[in-house]
Amino acid sequence: MHGSSKSALLLIGAFAFSACASTVPPSRIGDYLTHDSKVPTNSIVTMPDQRPVQAGLLVIADKADPGSGPGLPDEALARFHDELRQELGHGLPFAIKQVIQAEGMTPNRAGGDLTQFRELGRKHDVEYLVLVVVSSTEVEYPCNLDLGGATQGTPGLQRDSWALAEFALVDLKTGQTMMQAQGQGWATLLRTYGPLMSSRYPVVYVRPGSQRVVWPPTWEGSPNTLRVVSFDLAGKDLVYRLNRVWLEYWEGEAAARPAGK
Repeated sequence: MHGSSKSALLLIGAFAFSACASTVPPSRIGDYLTHDSKVPTNSIVTMPDQRPVQAGLLVIADKADPGSGPGLPDEALARFHDELRQELGHGLPFAIKQVIQAEGMTPNRAGGDLTQFRELGRKHDVEYLVLVVVSSTEVEYPCNLDLGGATQGTPGLQRDSWALAEFALVDLKTGQTMMQAQGQGWATLLRTYGPLMSSRYPVVYVRPGSQRVVWPPTWEGSPNTLRVVSFDLAGKDLVYRLNRVWLEYWEGEAAARPAGK
């Protein structure tokens, strides 16, 4: 490849990386709950003495933002729900009593409104709500694909998917957010322009870094594989941060407890 072509590709890549970094999904949970900007994102504000609290789990796949990505297909979203429920069921100060369907849940640009959640609480007989809002954004741009060895590269496409999973444990009686956290996921899809399968492409790289890869079963379905990977990473990151926040809170409680109690 000529030097000028290489320079052009480098410029495209640098521009795309900058664009991708600026399109990490904006926070969406504030359109569902009243958000206190003074409270750290990953934190516990308060927690009742009687634990674990029995809560309903509500997962909202938000696509209301103009820059939102396509999100997960229905089947993949259902698997995400199931896996998240299992992950949230261990070692945290709440227990998932039941899963609540998200039909009819609408964001409010003017600020969160608990009315629709309180109605759900009464309907499902839960006083606490675990709310998880998942969102994503994507950007795709041309790139040069390495074919290996001395073979000249071929033009292709790179697509980055950023996923955000935002969590809040809410007391539906008082309206207070007791615990909050967020997890992020990032994955990159490399593929040829046309539906060509090879030993190298399409491929999804788990970010950050590029040591872990996932091989999509088809060229046509590779964007969905990308989204499954980025959402899965966001979910796992969320669970990790929740466990870390809870451990810090529990250690603080233990340190403040009088000796012998």
